[in-house]
Amino acid sequence: MNYLAHIFLSGNNELTQVGNFVGDWVKGSMISVNAKYPPEMALGIRMHRFIDSFTDTNPISAQSIALLRPVLGKYAGVASDVIYDHFLAKNWEKYSSIPLDTFAHNFYDSCIKYYDILPKNLQPLIPHLIVSNRLKSYYNIKGVAAAFKIMESKTSFPSKTDEIISTLKQNYETIENDFTLFFGEILTAVKKEFKIHQ
Repeated sequence: MNYLAHIFLSGNNELTQVGNFVGDWVKGSMISVNAKYPPEMALGIRMHRFIDSFTDTNPISAQSIALLRPVLGKYAGVASDVIYDHFLAKNWEKYSSIPLDTFAHNFYDSCIKYYDILPKNLQPLIPHLIVSNRLKSYYNIKGVAAAFKIMESKTSFPSKTDEIISTLKQNYETIENDFTLFFGEILTAVKKEFKIHQ
């Protein structure tokens, strides 16, 4: 799961959404997390870790990753997370009564509101997230490709955007079906574990 899914699965609390979003930038035990961050934000970080663990061990998401592995090797899971955000954005109205654009801009406002307590190494990303309207941009394949291009330039992610998009198009219905089944499972798991309702 990537940014959009993590935020959506957090429920409606702003700080919990922010915590779930920043999870990849926060290391250490939950004891240290609870000591450093407000309780609602710490809950979001714990949710992030739960979601990542659930995704990494789920046989449905593994099917999508397997389709991408010939192109990306160990980075296939990262690409699958972004692609699943695409299918969440594309099918947004099935999961939320709040328009995607409204949801995205509400979250950007939360990032600005709580900017000072975000991890320092994440803070420079926030302006780019907002200007590019990254959360909504996942809606179409052009936005997915742009996200991969950014990852190529900022991280060790391989420069294989064209190959990823080609693989996505060739397996579009299969991966979308994987997403639909998987997202139903993770929604149920998060609600059961955290008593969160979207």
